[in-house]
Amino acid sequence: MATNMSDAPLQPAEYIDIVGRGYAAFNAGDFEAVVAVLHDDIVWDMSGAVPDGPVYVGHDGFRKFVKDAFTLWDLFRLEPKEFRVIDEHVLVLGWVELRVRDRELTVKPQWGWVWKVSDGKGVELRNHIRWEDAIADFTAAVGD
Repeated sequence: MATNMSDAPLQPAEYIDIVGRGYAAFNAGDFEAVVAVLHDDIVWDMSGAVPDGPVYVGHDGFRKFVKDAFTLWDLFRLEPKEFRVIDEHVLVLGWVELRVRDRELTVKPQWGWVWKVSDGKGVELRNHIRWEDAIADFTAAVGD
């Protein structure tokens, strides 16, 4: 049993707040505020979103993801719409709005994110371009 409030387990709304702050900061272009909600050893996995997608590790890995993303896109906006929490896992379903750099082409594919949160920080984030894949990943993660 928790001996003080700092030992108390996080509640679902607190998990949503943590990842929600990350989305808001990302969309504001405040990438260091995103880093603040990520564990030092965050694993940012893009393999479920793009063919041969890379896996970025740590805060520097996240910064490389941002650099890589904005090399391709001049608009990269995250639109989370639905959050589900089981234990330390958060499923987020929504869209990503992307505009190809130096072109008028904008796309808005559905997107799913599966987070694992520990000690108030995101320790793992797996990206999926299909909601069905994100839901299956989340279901498998919470079944572990």
